[in-house]
Amino acid sequence: MIITIDVAERSAIQVKVVDAAGKRISDAVSDASRHLLRDIISLLKSSSVKKDDIDGIIVFGSKGSFTDTRIAITIANTWHVATGTKVLAAEIADWEHDSEAVLKSLKEHNGFIRAEYSGEPHIG
Repeated sequence: MIITIDVAERSAIQVKVVDAAGKRISDAVSDASRHLLRDIISLLKSSSVKKDDIDGIIVFGSKGSFTDTRIAITIANTWHVATGTKVLAAEIADWEHDSEAVLKSLKEHNGFIRAEYSGEPHIG
């Protein structure tokens, strides 16, 4: 099973659990990045998917907000460190065009992912 996190929409983070072929098992919308991990765990429980069943996490969306992107990447990288789960940053358009290629990239990727931001953070 794979978790996908799409942060492209502000205040509506799309979280999905998909099988190894990219077929959606279940999905949810997290309304705030500060609740993202809680919402992922709730989605896994409601789908009867165990944390140990997760083989990868893909984070979509360099166009999302700075905070949403940063938190999604941090959750993915922390999951990677804690469990050895593969992680990948990708664009949703690539997934929609050729999910098999994205899944192949996930399997081949080793290590952490870095955030690509759409602009400078608005701090102040």
